[in-house]
Amino acid sequence: MNRQTIHRGAVAAGDPETLAFEEACACAKLELIAYPVRVAKQTPGQTMSVTALTECLKLYGRDTLVTAFQCVTESSNGEEPDLLVAPVIKALCDVPHYRKDRRDAGEALMGAFDQIDLASHAEAARLTPKAKGISTAMVLTAQLNDHLNRVPALTRKAA
Repeated sequence: MNRQTIHRGAVAAGDPETLAFEEACACAKLELIAYPVRVAKQTPGQTMSVTALTECLKLYGRDTLVTAFQCVTESSNGEEPDLLVAPVIKALCDVPHYRKDRRDAGEALMGAFDQIDLASHAEAARLTPKAKGISTAMVLTAQLNDHLNRVPALTRKAA
């Protein structure tokens, strides 16, 4: 039995945690695919990465999860059909989680993501040689933070 089937069963059973997860995905305009579909056959906003999403919801919380995916679904990156895979999901959640000012920046953050070719960054992160213990998600997080650090509307103001 695959993870998507187990998830759908939990939804049908009315599991409160799973229903909260579904609500967060709906707010973020994500569609969890109910059965395995090759990544190349997915449409924009679809993902099979139930496990990565569940982990991110537990680790980062609903607000970060929703904001992270709005950076994809409400930006120019929203047209990429095969973008929402586990390393990208983890990086997208990591970036705004540790900078709440970015998470709460609204249109400034969405505008910054309009300038990011997330698919190219994800591919570069995947192909980057990595030392032991360094994941593709970690490399992508660093790339995204580097880009966002150069966006004036998202830089921290001196106190």
